[in-house]
Amino acid sequence: MTFFPHKKKHNRMSHSARVIWKHCRALFLVLTGLWLLSASAQALEPATTVEFQRDIAPILQAKCQACHGGPVHENDLWLDSHAKLLQGGASGPAIVPGKADESLLFRVAARQEEPVMPPLPNTVQAAALTAHELALLRRWIDDGAHPGSAMPSPSLHWREIPETQNQIYSVAMSPDQRYLAAGRANRVILYDLLSKREVGRLVDPLLSPHTDAADRDFIQALAFSPDGRRIATGSYRSVKLWERQPPRQLAHRQLPAPVRSFRVDPTGQRAAFLLDQNEIATWDLSTGQAGPTLQSPNSTITSLGFSPHGNWLITGSESGQIRIWETQSGQLLHEQPTSSPIIALNVRTQGPEIITAHADNVIRIWSWPAPGVAMNAEVKPLRELTGHSQPPTLLYLTNEQHDLLSAGPDQTLRRWNLDQGTSLWTHAFDAPITAVSDRRDGGRIVVAGENGHIRLLDTHGATLADVKESAPRQREAVRATTDVELATRQRERATTRLQAATADLKERQRLLQISEDQKSAAQRKQADLELELEKVTQEKALAEAAAAARPEDAELKAALAALETALKAKSDQLTAARDAFQSAGRATALCELAARSGQEQLDRRKAAAENAERNSIEAEHRLQTFQQQREDDAGVVRSLTVLTGDGLFLAASADQPIRAWSLTNGAAVDFPAFPDTTPVGIFSTARGALLTIDAHGSAALWDLNPRWELQTTLGPPVDDPENLDESRFVDRVNALAFSPDGASLATGGGDPSRTGELLIWNLVGQGPPVEFIDAHSDTVLDLQFSRDGRKIVSGGADKFCRLFDIDSRKQVKSFEGHTDHVMGVALSSDGETLASGAADRLIKVWDVESGELRRTIENYSKQITSLDFIGSGDRLVSSSGDCHVKIHQAATGQNERSFIGARDYVYASIASPDGQLIVAGGEDGVVRVWNAQTGDQLMTFEPPAPRAMHAAGKR
Repeated sequence: MTFFPHKKKHNRMSHSARVIWKHCRALFLVLTGLWLLSASAQALEPATTVEFQRDIAPILQAKCQACHGGPVHENDLWLDSHAKLLQGGASGPAIVPGKADESLLFRVAARQEEPVMPPLPNTVQAAALTAHELALLRRWIDDGAHPGSAMPSPSLHWREIPETQNQIYSVAMSPDQRYLAAGRANRVILYDLLSKREVGRLVDPLLSPHTDAADRDFIQALAFSPDGRRIATGSYRSVKLWERQPPRQLAHRQLPAPVRSFRVDPTGQRAAFLLDQNEIATWDLSTGQAGPTLQSPNSTITSLGFSPHGNWLITGSESGQIRIWETQSGQLLHEQPTSSPIIALNVRTQGPEIITAHADNVIRIWSWPAPGVAMNAEVKPLRELTGHSQPPTLLYLTNEQHDLLSAGPDQTLRRWNLDQGTSLWTHAFDAPITAVSDRRDGGRIVVAGENGHIRLLDTHGATLADVKESAPRQREAVRATTDVELATRQRERATTRLQAATADLKERQRLLQISEDQKSAAQRKQADLELELEKVTQEKALAEAAAAARPEDAELKAALAALETALKAKSDQLTAARDAFQSAGRATALCELAARSGQEQLDRRKAAAENAERNSIEAEHRLQTFQQQREDDAGVVRSLTVLTGDGLFLAASADQPIRAWSLTNGAAVDFPAFPDTTPVGIFSTARGALLTIDAHGSAALWDLNPRWELQTTLGPPVDDPENLDESRFVDRVNALAFSPDGASLATGGGDPSRTGELLIWNLVGQGPPVEFIDAHSDTVLDLQFSRDGRKIVSGGADKFCRLFDIDSRKQVKSFEGHTDHVMGVALSSDGETLASGAADRLIKVWDVESGELRRTIENYSKQITSLDFIGSGDRLVSSSGDCHVKIHQAATGQNERSFIGARDYVYASIASPDGQLIVAGGEDGVVRVWNAQTGDQLMTFEPPAPRAMHAAGKR
């Protein structure tokens, strides 16, 4: 219903006709009202108790709230709650408790008073109240219009979405490019792009264990936070925020002293820790129980290792002794002297053999003591490896233990063939080497040094990548470099615009000068003609006097006629000159206006150029500062380990958390922080767990499988997240975007064909979301923050793209030109270009400053469903219902590359932050990942098998 104050209507009817019409109409309304009241009186039993929530609220919801509920409240009247109804609207109170006949709500609903409500016909298909509904409304008002007993929060009866529904409506990638989230119907499945496998699902505990779903309804939108720790999912009237959990601790042991070095046996069941107090503590990792402590009071232990089966522990000492201990009992089984202090030690499975590095720079290989060999028996080494200029401190077996890697303070990494005792290659490092590790299949080697540098090598010792920064720091480095690139680009553009504005002003000033000269010339000509006219006028007066005195003189008459002709000619010339002067004046005024406008534009261009220059200098300074911090932050790498199954290698330092990189190319990836500890020693066990040791002797075993848990739900009441009827969202949430600083989340949705909803939620503080009033007149389908976080662009079903200022919530610019729903919008990194893709099958590229359309790209046969800029450049990735994903150049419109493989409608596509990967999903339920440079399909993730099949497989 809509209430309006009465307005006087003007028409062409005669006064008598209006009086007759007025009386007839009044009689009609009275008769109609009496009929409805009569019918309503018969429709309701006298003893019926009318409840607001049960009886009245459903009527208002069905017949009135389209115009008076939620975000729509015509005439300032809300009818979606009892309290708001009592407040009334702009026309005054809607109801008078106890008096239905005096209540405006009842009178317009009963068609007794204009404007009758709901009006018929109407655009929302609302029907007039029935006789029964009117009777309920009358009884409730006459009884006092009390709120009545509160109804329990209504719960929707959801039908579980079948697991065979695997359409992918949304995809998102973590900032470190490791994890991919795919919204499959109402499930969200997480994939590890390094290991190419599913690693988890987002499961709402309120829905579990009946389902492994994230929501009851389809997941329409997904977004990773800038730090990669949170995922936002958008569905029907709710947004859920999921947070990545820290690694789960499997076992813990506090050792009695700090750890100098440690080893894990090849089976992954036992660990040995060499403590500062010259003791070895052992730990059963499978049970978490402490093992025996080994002591060597006569010599300082320098190194240790396990036998292949893990039942024996081997130690080396400064005295040059090799000792073999039984791990279960701690009993010393064998002791063997060598000719030089032992610095490092390892055990080879073949033989088995013991490998030792000595203070004399020599690496020696020993056969395993034969049964019956006496303690302290002198034994010669099988082979000796020489080449290091200083004692090696690291011995690492690789290539199924056929080869040995040795390294130390001489800054060289050497690879040896143990069977032949020969050197395979030497790699020069830029600092003393402190840690070495490799992939178990031998395909990659990682080496680190005292300067904090880490290098990824291939099996031949060739450098693949130099790394040292964590993923957050690497993103900071990329951002700082990109800031300089964009600032330089903007400075150059601002300089070009300033030059153009300067030239334009000069041209306008030139035209102004010409116009002023023309005006002056016209003024002079007018003045000359005025003098000439005055002279001719005087001559004519004299001629008239002479002709009057001698009327018979023909010559005087002829002279007078000539003067009259000349006077008329001069008069006409003067009129023309005056017109020319006025015209020149108007032209001059326009030129003056143009010159002032040009000056204002030049002033703006100067200010923009100065601002761009400042930004460029500041960006350069930030980059230099960051680069200096990068050098200062480099700390000694204490330990390396490779997570082969995950395609990662990890580094531990005393001054920063564990860092992780890809074994493929050295790209940094995010790694979760461990609670209350900064490990200095790490080791990936054969069972897939991670052993960590901190500087205080705290050892722990961790499960590294990633887990995201539901943190909060936006929209419904905080204490009743299942109550979608009270949600802040009016319908489905179609679009999500985190602000660049991660402190805010923008959501886009709305009531189809009625409202476009654009909200920004503060994720740090409390309070309601910020609403952009009348952002769109139809559903918001996509949105994106600008790179600086100051603006947001949105596209909607109303065919518009709109740019808003975040602080003022004001529209900056509107972009009109599409003839159908705008389904994708994207801002370039420099904020100069806006791209939009729509259901009209067109991509449009706009100039943000002027709002002008630069070009239209026509290259799809069906709706464009998603659109985004790739990195900081000019390339656009887009998808369509015609099964294609493509990259276009925004500047030229050229189709750079097409990605094929999808068998049905594609709903979503994204590019990785570095622009190397393209990901898409759609109706066929397959997530596809392509190489952005070549178009080759790298991997696919098929729809998962239903849980019933999983259960059958387990049985």
